[in-house]
Amino acid sequence: MAANTEAKRTPVLTARVEADIGGKIRTSRPIPFTLSGVTLIAHAEKAADGSYALNVTASPPPSAGVARFEKTCFEPVTFTLFDEDTPIHQSELKSVFEGTTVELIG
Repeated sequence: MAANTEAKRTPVLTARVEADIGGKIRTSRPIPFTLSGVTLIAHAEKAADGSYALNVTASPPPSAGVARFEKTCFEPVTFTLFDEDTPIHQSELKSVFEGTTVELIG
């Protein structure tokens, strides 16, 4: 029997966050993370000129192997996870008082 020499591929994970803020669709920069997990918190910020920006803060996950999504703005926010450029999960948060957690390993 031949030995399996095929290496297991390590996922290349990123997240993008999108929201309609101030009447315009705002999209975050790609946010890299690993299977260890991540917590992403989306928030809208108003600049001095009156325009809005969607900012996302990334921090360690509440437990290993999960992605946690939260938001502090009232607008619905969509979190999309990608492996390379392929979407693998999407969550929409409508309530500012609720977050959601997705298992990355399972």
